[in-house]
Amino acid sequence: MKKLIAFIISLLLTMSISAQNQTTTTKTTKGTNQENIYPPKYRLIPTDIRWNYIKLNTRNGLMWHVKIDIEEDTRFENYLSTLTLIEENKEVNGRFKLYTTDNIYTFILLDQIDGRMWQVSWFEETGSINLVLIK
Repeated sequence: MKKLIAFIISLLLTMSISAQNQTTTTKTTKGTNQENIYPPKYRLIPTDIRWNYIKLNTRNGLMWHVKIDIEEDTRFENYLSTLTLIEENKEVNGRFKLYTTDNIYTFILLDQIDGRMWQVSWFEETGSINLVLIK
């Protein structure tokens, strides 16, 4: 009987220590991934066109064309869209997300809160976009 009680006590102590270690590990893991805690205001989306990116304001849907290069005079950042897609009082970091498609000049912009979507057609030559609301 004494052996059984000693076994049960040691089993409970082992489980308690194991549970404490798992809790500590979970806190550490969550603490290192700050994106889950603080969604970013801006995202840089790579395109299939060399050295060209789209910078997205995830709060309101504004977009910029960003080009990087070895040559300083060919680097730039220009507005692609100047129209915010949401009222200022409804802006939230991480609200908008840009998805690539099979066409290198077409993206889908998703409002992750209300579900609206836009087809974004990007014209590299003119540095402009066409936003069409998908119904």
